[in-house]
Amino acid sequence: MKYVRSGLILFCANFKECLKFYRESLELPTLFTDEDGKEPLCCFDLGGSYLMVEYSVDAKPNGNKLRLHVENVESLEQQLNAKHVDYKKRVAPWGTTIEVRDPAGNIISLRDEETFAKRIKGNG
Repeated sequence: MKYVRSGLILFCANFKECLKFYRESLELPTLFTDEDGKEPLCCFDLGGSYLMVEYSVDAKPNGNKLRLHVENVESLEQQLNAKHVDYKKRVAPWGTTIEVRDPAGNIISLRDEETFAKRIKGNG
């Protein structure tokens, strides 16, 4: 099989609050949106993949994490502090992560790319 695109669909009961979080707190660029349609959704760019946020009246967080890699965790931490976003930071031998929750309670784990790339290459 040849896959040509990957993405994640995230269902949220509080759709407008989630859109604001992904746009303003995480600054994800919008690929397309249909916020006022019969089935509201918004598709965000994840650097080669996508996150589609869709409205669902009975959506509940399921305990999974969405992992996004960033170039600089310290810079991200400063940005989150400036925006008053609550987070948990974890420094481990394998890398550093910052976890935030969107308004629907879904966990977004932001990780430093450098240590992950080293693990892929067998150097970490």
